[in-house]
Amino acid sequence: MTHCDGDRNDAKTFNDDQIQANVLVMDDQQAILDFTSEVLDILNCNVTTASNGNQAFDIFKKSWNSPDQFDVVLLDLLVPGFMGGKESLAKMIEIDPDVAAIAMSGYCDDPIMKDCSRYGFKAAIPKPFEMHDLEKILRDCLSSRSKTAKNG
Repeated sequence: MTHCDGDRNDAKTFNDDQIQANVLVMDDQQAILDFTSEVLDILNCNVTTASNGNQAFDIFKKSWNSPDQFDVVLLDLLVPGFMGGKESLAKMIEIDPDVAAIAMSGYCDDPIMKDCSRYGFKAAIPKPFEMHDLEKILRDCLSSRSKTAKNG
C-alpha cells in the first residue's frame, strides 16, 4: 500500500466499522472488479464498476452533482486499447478538481505509483492487494476528503 505522502500503516485486521460511500472502481480484469466489489460491499459501500477509463469517465460525469456522486474512484492505470486511469482522472479533475482518486497497478515501478499526488491521485495501491489494505487506504482517502471539505 502506498500513500502519496509516504505514510504507511500495515494494519492486519479488518475494521468492522462500515464506510458507507459511493465508490467507482475501474479495472480491465474482472477478478479485480469482483474482489474489490465484494470488499466494498462488506464495508456497506455502493459500488459501480467500469472495465475501462472511457466507461469510468462517462459514469463519473453522469453522476456528478447527483445523489449518486462518487466519494472515491479507484482507477487501474493500464487498460490495453482504452483510456487508463491517468487519462481518465485528468478528465474527471476537469469536472471535480477535488476528486478522491486511488491509483491501482500491478506495475510498482510506474512513476504514478511512486509519486501519485503529482498526477492528481490521493493514494496508490499495488495489485494484488488484500482486503485490509484496500480498507485502510479507502478510509484514509475519505478522511482526507472530509477534512478538505470542512476546511474549504
